[in-house]
Amino acid sequence: GDFVAFAPQTPQARALSLEEAVPGARVEGNARGRFVLVEEALSLDRYHGDVSLSRFRALRPDTLAVLAGEPTTEPYVSFAVERTAFLDTETTGLAGGAGTAAFLVGVALVRGDRLVLRQYVMRDYDEEPAMLQAVADDLRGVTHLVTFNGRGFDFPLMELAAFRYGLTARDYYDSTRKRFDANTIDLMDWFNNFGAIRHVGGVNLLAKLLG
Repeated sequence: GDFVAFAPQTPQARALSLEEAVPGARVEGNARGRFVLVEEALSLDRYHGDVSLSRFRALRPDTLAVLAGEPTTEPYVSFAVERTAFLDTETTGLAGGAGTAAFLVGVALVRGDRLVLRQYVMRDYDEEPAMLQAVADDLRGVTHLVTFNGRGFDFPLMELAAFRYGLTARDYYDSTRKRFDANTIDLMDWFNNFGAIRHVGGVNLLAKLLG
């Protein structure tokens, strides 16, 4: 019979999972299920551009009052960066409301001489409650939150999802939703004069515009 040559089959490479592909990533779990946590610790001696991360420790009450639009420094006299969380989200869309979800929540915390960056990731929608529960647990002991457009986007989006799953962050939301009090510093409020102008674009764009 005729001789038929077959090309050797090249084995297909296995797709890496998120926790395998991303340095510092690991699968975590709680009573709500599983999610992926990506964690990194940066020395406060490190520079971001020409600014040292150690300046986190030099935040003054009068500066915080200006950023928050507070008339006095009283809310920040006892401010401690160790009890402050810097929070941001990455989402499936920008519309908010039903159909939009935060698939990644980033939280930065000062711990000793380190800035600890934690990214909570859901690999699919069934991991959303576990991811949100982990974020709520990380807010224990936090007295202040710093965001960029957190009041208008991140908080309402996360709160809606938390209501859906019956989640709470009792340590932070002890007596009020705190969305508009001095405990939340939203940098976008300062940049757009507390809603007086419409800003399109993120904090990186503003940084470039301001030089």
